[in-house]
Amino acid sequence: MRLSVPVLLLLSLVLAVPVVHAQAVDMHSVVDTLLSKYKSAGQTWTVTIENAATNLFWLLATISLGWTCVSMAIKQADLGELVAELCRFIMFTGFFFWLLLNGATFGNGIVKSLWQIGGDAGGTGQSIYPGDLITLGMKVYQQTLQHVSFLQPESIVAPIIIAVIILIVCALIAVNMILLLCAAWIVLYAGLIFLGFGGCRWTSDMAINYYRTVLGVGVSLMTMQLIIGIGVQFLQQLDASTSQSLDAGQLGILMCATIILAVVSHRIPQMVAGMVVGGGHNGAIGGVGVMTLFAAGMT
Repeated sequence: MRLSVPVLLLLSLVLAVPVVHAQAVDMHSVVDTLLSKYKSAGQTWTVTIENAATNLFWLLATISLGWTCVSMAIKQADLGELVAELCRFIMFTGFFFWLLLNGATFGNGIVKSLWQIGGDAGGTGQSIYPGDLITLGMKVYQQTLQHVSFLQPESIVAPIIIAVIILIVCALIAVNMILLLCAAWIVLYAGLIFLGFGGCRWTSDMAINYYRTVLGVGVSLMTMQLIIGIGVQFLQQLDASTSQSLDAGQLGILMCATIILAVVSHRIPQMVAGMVVGGGHNGAIGGVGVMTLFAAGMT
């Protein structure tokens, strides 16, 4: 009677294999549908947020122009200095308003380009999506159930546990990628409001930070594509070489490789993105962008 509970558990796993297989087939479409929902929802925000950002932009631009005129009057500036200051104001305001009008287009182009670059450079030839990782984990789990012998319950516990761990780790990697993709779409569209702060030179850094943040997210996605592209190819090759004779030792190697991939794909993108947003070792370099220097030269 001691083996009754484990045997029942194993029988339930066997009966659940067809259901799990059906869920694995649908998981890819479910994940992709979820991501497309976030992207579509973000795109519907664009008009409202851009209108609010435009109103904020011209309010701040009016305040900045008023302050400039008062300062020129107090200094009793001559006509040449007044014209130079006015030209500087027009160039500054026009530049940041151009960034506002094209914010969604530029941001989307940055994210998609870096995402595709990561997929191409990673050797996969295309971008890897979270559903691909879950499918890989489910494949290992199903192959394990197919190769174990349920007539020897004591010899199948370790392979099944390791296969479940591999599936969970693959799911965690996919969740990490889903979070980053959802953050990309939310930052890309909801963050458009910060472009409205470009109407005033005192708050223009907030507008520049929008592009810096979008670039940081794009770089994170690119780095994750590079890392996961290499890792997935390695896992697929390892899975193909061990698929005919799966045992606890081979599954253990696959589990270690999956865990290493999870840790690396979580830490490295943050370090690379820190070079852009200023949170990494090269933050001093990433903290001063081309647009910052351009804007500083006009103020």
